[in-house]
Amino acid sequence: MASGLSGGNFAWRASWRVAVFLLLMFGVPLVLYTLDRFAGNVDVSLAEAIRLTTGTIVGSFLYLLFALALVFPCLQRVAMLGLPRLLGLLVPLLILLDFPFFVAGDAPTPFGSSIGWPSGTVPIYLITAFGLIAAMALAHPILLPLRPVQRWLGAAALGIAIIVVLEFGFVVGIASWMASIVANLPDDEAPPAAFVPLLIASGWVPWSTPLLCVALLGLATWWGVASRRMERPAV
Repeated sequence: MASGLSGGNFAWRASWRVAVFLLLMFGVPLVLYTLDRFAGNVDVSLAEAIRLTTGTIVGSFLYLLFALALVFPCLQRVAMLGLPRLLGLLVPLLILLDFPFFVAGDAPTPFGSSIGWPSGTVPIYLITAFGLIAAMALAHPILLPLRPVQRWLGAAALGIAIIVVLEFGFVVGIASWMASIVANLPDDEAPPAAFVPLLIASGWVPWSTPLLCVALLGLATWWGVASRRMERPAV
């Protein structure tokens, strides 16, 4: 049995996983909301209906299962493309970075907040993951030795992906550290000198992340287009 997936098979496996996730996360609440309306109950709003999943542990489990369900297909696809298998973990990892967006908690809105977007209202990591899935499905396997432009594209895309993940970790780490400092800081004591500079630095992450994600998708698309222009074995 082949250790990789063709572009068509990968697109199919990824697509039905996405469809099932969307159906369970949003389709079921919308159906219940519609039935509730037909029954004459107007007390529940659409936002409250969606919070049936996003505002409860059900949505958390669905989102985690969705990310995990994409691990194996992505690993198989990057193997077929001739790339290091660990790169297949990038898509599920990006999806997990938007976990806070799909966990509304006690928020009055149906969704939480995305760390990678200035207003927190756009799941930029999830969108980037979907774009990478499309690029992986369209790309053709690489041929060795790599051309210089392929090396440059691969190195640049990998570097940007690492920066995106590190920025997320930086914001989460700084937020946790600041919360612990504020909780334990005596009323008459000033916060550490690094408090304000780190707070300002973390504030730039939501502005730089969308640009980095666009660059990452652009490089991945460029790679895919370049691979299809070369003579390749059938995929």
